[in-house]
Amino acid sequence: MRYLKKLFIFILLMLLLAPFSFVLARASGQEVEDNSVAEYFIKNKTENIARRIDVYLSALPASTSIEELRADEEFKKIVFQKVGKNGYGSLADPETNFLVMHPNKNLEDKDLSFMQNQYPDWWKLYRESLQEDKCGYYKWPDADGQMVNKYLCSRRLKARPGRRDYVFALTAYLEDFSNLMATDQLLPVGQGGRDYFAFAKKAIKQKAEDVAKQIEIYLKAHPDKTVKDLQADSYFQGIAVQVVGQTGYTAVTDYDTLICRFHKDPKIVDFDLHLLADKLPGFWAIMSETKGGREADGIYDWQEADGSVKKKYMYIAIVPARTADGAGLSVAATTYLDEYKEAPLDENISFFQEANMGAAEQINLLYWLVGVLSVFVFILFLLNKTGLILLGRNSVLIFLGVALIFIIGLFIINTFQVVRE
Repeated sequence: MRYLKKLFIFILLMLLLAPFSFVLARASGQEVEDNSVAEYFIKNKTENIARRIDVYLSALPASTSIEELRADEEFKKIVFQKVGKNGYGSLADPETNFLVMHPNKNLEDKDLSFMQNQYPDWWKLYRESLQEDKCGYYKWPDADGQMVNKYLCSRRLKARPGRRDYVFALTAYLEDFSNLMATDQLLPVGQGGRDYFAFAKKAIKQKAEDVAKQIEIYLKAHPDKTVKDLQADSYFQGIAVQVVGQTGYTAVTDYDTLICRFHKDPKIVDFDLHLLADKLPGFWAIMSETKGGREADGIYDWQEADGSVKKKYMYIAIVPARTADGAGLSVAATTYLDEYKEAPLDENISFFQEANMGAAEQINLLYWLVGVLSVFVFILFLLNKTGLILLGRNSVLIFLGVALIFIIGLFIINTFQVVRE
């Protein structure tokens, strides 16, 4: 009986200590969770560069070889552009599983399986990224040889008939973004207001500039296309009008005439934006600055179809190329500010936090289960001691064994889930 009492005390202590294991596991995963802003930047940049590569490849002959791409300086600038301080892109062939373009030429056209034992996290993520669009963390040595977190995102470029598929991947050290959140907190602006959206503005600006670059590439590849030709080109339509954030979009305007040429609303296509000067003065104040080919940005009021007015932020980038009929184009990326709400970034941008919320809900459930099990064991022990319930030694051992397995399982599952998130 003394043995059973000691075993019971041990199980009870394990149950009481369970919450502390969750806290420790939560702390071990905190470094990953706190990088949601960096994750978004890398994901967003991956999407934009992959789109730019796709536009560039679409303008090349189907017979273009990888050797020709490696020798193409303009193409290399797209693939290898830096992200953060040390981040870079690469291109892989999903059929051979080889890297075909990488800043380190020694890694090209080689079987990289020799690295799987030294860098197992990277190897697993690399293999998965060749099969599907993937984002994840892995450990990699920095310049000092210390193993630190890197974040990788990949996008598969679906080939058109007669062309080969490629996988573009972007990877960066998370420490390169260590000051990102600090610079994107609430900043005071005039009249007692606040700039709650410094990070959102950066992301919107990046989208406008990336779409402008995609259009530049397309126009240079198709110098014979006029505005009317482009409006009839479904592929170009997909370049000109893209999603920004949750509900925003890009639109393309002739910056000499300020007539909108591409917009998600057909009613605004070929619409003279001068006519909005009185109705939407804030919007017009920003748009009018771009006349002649100048960039501009700002917050303005936008009237919805139902007559309601909402605040939007817009950044307008200039395309450094003209159409065959001489039109100069600007790209406006715009979205509603109420997507971001009035609070610090890391607490309110829901599309940055979906994964983290899943981990939090799981941990709350684990706390509840441990609490219920602790009470159940305690009540069962009291009932057995008072004689209301008589449990044989084997029954108690079996129950305590199951409880112990359950506790250990909770520890393992919680630690795995939090670190993975």
